[in-house]
Amino acid sequence: MSEKKEIGLVVLVNLLVMLVLVGMTSIRPPAIDWLPILLFLLLTIFSMSFSIVLADGLASLLPLISIVMYMVLGLSTTGWVVYIAALVHGVVRWRFGDFLLLRRQPTHTRLISLTLWNAVSSAVCILTAGLVFEGVVYSLDELNGTVAYLFGLLLMVLVYFTLNHLFNAAFFYLFIPSSTRTYLSQLPILLLYEAVPVFFVPFVTIIYQELGWSYFLFFACILITFSLITHNLDRTRQQLVRRLQQLQSLQAVGQTLNSSLDLDVIMLKIYEQVRRLMPADTFYIALYDRDTDLVSFPVFFREGNQMDWPTRTLQRGLTEYVLKTKRPLLIRRHFDRTLQELDIEQIGIPVTCWLGAPIIIRDDVLGVISVQSLTKPDVFDESDQEVLVTIASQAALAIQNAGSFAAINRSLSQRVQELDSIFRTTQDGILLLSHSWQIVAVNRAFWRLVGWQPGEFGEQTILQCSLDGESLAERLGFTAVSLTTDCEYLQEQGEGAQIKTQIAMPQGNYLDRTLTPVFNRNQQVNGWLLVLHDVTEEVALAQLREEMMHMMVHDLRAPLSILLGSLELGREQVQQGYGDQILNLLDMAEKNGERMLHLINELLDIYKLENGKVPLRRETVSVGVLFSDVRRQFDLMLTELNLDLSVTIAKNLPVLLVDYDYMSRVLYNLLDNAVKFTPDNGRIHLWARLDETTELAAVLLGVSDTGAGITAETKAQLFHKFKRGTVEGRRKGSGLGLAFCRLVAEAHGGQIWVESDGIPGQGSTFVLRLPLLSESVPMVGNW
Repeated sequence: MSEKKEIGLVVLVNLLVMLVLVGMTSIRPPAIDWLPILLFLLLTIFSMSFSIVLADGLASLLPLISIVMYMVLGLSTTGWVVYIAALVHGVVRWRFGDFLLLRRQPTHTRLISLTLWNAVSSAVCILTAGLVFEGVVYSLDELNGTVAYLFGLLLMVLVYFTLNHLFNAAFFYLFIPSSTRTYLSQLPILLLYEAVPVFFVPFVTIIYQELGWSYFLFFACILITFSLITHNLDRTRQQLVRRLQQLQSLQAVGQTLNSSLDLDVIMLKIYEQVRRLMPADTFYIALYDRDTDLVSFPVFFREGNQMDWPTRTLQRGLTEYVLKTKRPLLIRRHFDRTLQELDIEQIGIPVTCWLGAPIIIRDDVLGVISVQSLTKPDVFDESDQEVLVTIASQAALAIQNAGSFAAINRSLSQRVQELDSIFRTTQDGILLLSHSWQIVAVNRAFWRLVGWQPGEFGEQTILQCSLDGESLAERLGFTAVSLTTDCEYLQEQGEGAQIKTQIAMPQGNYLDRTLTPVFNRNQQVNGWLLVLHDVTEEVALAQLREEMMHMMVHDLRAPLSILLGSLELGREQVQQGYGDQILNLLDMAEKNGERMLHLINELLDIYKLENGKVPLRRETVSVGVLFSDVRRQFDLMLTELNLDLSVTIAKNLPVLLVDYDYMSRVLYNLLDNAVKFTPDNGRIHLWARLDETTELAAVLLGVSDTGAGITAETKAQLFHKFKRGTVEGRRKGSGLGLAFCRLVAEAHGGQIWVESDGIPGQGSTFVLRLPLLSESVPMVGNW
């Protein structure tokens, strides 16, 4: 309904009620006693003003006072008093509504309509209820007077409250339809507050009629006190409810602001939350750039529509005032006069009510949040200012975080560009896989090295994507089992672990394939990095070196064999009568020749073992026989060096199925190393026992000494060809013995390793692990 129709309807109804009051006064002229009339008028105005707010309306002691007034002053006088009191209350509400915490009406027209409607409602309710009471008492005149009075009073109360709330419901339905449901939901509480005191009507009437004015004034003071107490309690309740709503809204604002690091999204969310908390025809966020001395307006809304507001230099506007003072500013009314008093320039269209709060963090002003009402004064108050200041504080932290995130994002983008440049230009192939082996990123060098054309494989894993029937995993030398095993091993080893393998590609090149786990910030594996490095030239050089060595060995072996044969023939001739000196020389030549032949044979055996060309002639051999045969070769040397060699063999140790010749040479090399690096008077321990650390049956053979020990750096390369320890022994080795031991152990399906802390005197322990095989294994076979 339009404001004109609304005010017209209310004025028409008021005219009708005034005609009724005039008619009743002329028909039934009352006896005028101004003292009680003024007393009841003041009491009625007071009860209306100091009421409690419920369901978009007011609940007061007006029903009690109206009915008591009717009993004391009569019907027409009571009608005039409540009518005039309602009009006076409208004026009080207009002037002192904020102080009394009465709900502010959106327009003066609505306040006038509400005041006139309350006057009509109050007068009609008491006039109709009074007529009903008189009718009932007159009709039941033949009954007991008390019974008729009480019955009439009961009907009077029912009629009064029925009409009162029908008028209220009609007002909401006609003028504020959105509040009708709320009013009806609060109706039981309204009735409870207003109806219970009505039971004191007979008591108050008796006080006035029997005890006189002094006691009635005392009771009036009680009513005033009760109104004040309930009004203050309701004021406290309203403040608590409003504060709770604000806290809930502010919590929602905080959660909303913390849910994003995008500055544009954050500022739009600030607008949405402020709009829920307070009405605003205009809303804007101004950001101040200290470096450029400019004020920008990234968010500007007017009447719900987003607008572009130009950036400007600092001027003398309201925004600049808040930036300069670092304090909130509230202009409730008299906008132009306030601007003049504060020496502020009017920028933009004029408004009626203005509220702004600075966005401050650690005394640094980032900007201003402002809400404005274009036409209505007193739209915002101090509580709105407090809420906006709190929102501005939350916004300051969110804006700062968003700015920091943007700076970090720019830095990360630059870093990503640098890494992407390296990723694209490096000659090594790089393949980044997800935890489930799906391709995440790959560079062109990778496709060049594996001999594939770049392609799109979507969500496929390297086991699934294929070319010409061959999967990418197979091209890289993986099977499903080996890939799973390698990844499980790397995951167990943790950060820094990697598996490096050399693979031959179909196109003839050789690659070093390195698989490394990728960890997230929680130290959990969330991907795999596979790097391919072309080692074709290195492999070619290594092969050339192997071929040259093989050729050199073969070229040396024949003349050395002849030399040894000649020396043997010379020995026989000397034994037939030549001198002792020649015999000693021949002994020396024979030993050196045998040593050279041993070295050459070891080189040949290493070459054959590396290429898998040596058949193993397995036979059953007891550990005791192996140890005894090897030890016998060192008896003289151990005696000369005063070394103590002890042998320990566990009981019930099964026989071994090994190549006796190769295994004897392995033990010889290990024992020779121990003798070489153990000082005089040292101890060497040769031992054997079952391996109880694994489920598979195996035997451990070990050689322990009390030498200088081996460092961790040396241990990593000790079993490679031509690698020697850093500690000087009694004589220099060839760097082939331990490499030979490793190859023989692997040919038997076993392993060899060294255990040492690198502490002098604690020495080292070389351990050879051999699996136990049944005699059904072929006695001769390739590995």
